[in-house]
Amino acid sequence: MEHDLIERGVPREKIVRFVHDADSSLEEARALTRLVKERRWHSVIVVTSNFHTRRARYIFRRVFPQGVEVRMASARDGDFDPEHWWEKRKSTKELTREFASMVVTWWELRGRVRRARQRNL
Repeated sequence: MEHDLIERGVPREKIVRFVHDADSSLEEARALTRLVKERRWHSVIVVTSNFHTRRARYIFRRVFPQGVEVRMASARDGDFDPEHWWEKRKSTKELTREFASMVVTWWELRGRVRRARQRNL
């Protein structure tokens, strides 16, 4: 993932490796929120697997404090080709699991107002 960021022009010294003990993307977002607040960051680029960016964006935008810009960068995954996911059984399973996880995420974060809506109030 670090390689993907450097390839996209992010200076190596600006990359922060975030070591944590989390069992889900929601736990990761909550843990990273503490670091964002401690360092008083105004923007963060979250690097994640290419099949996971939509759900990760949904989670991080709802968990991060208002005023923190969240961008997603998709890292290539050798086992998942977004252009031909249906051609490999493993990719089909991964995408199906991701859809199911999105439903769980919607349930876990139900009632949270979109940050975009909050900004417009």
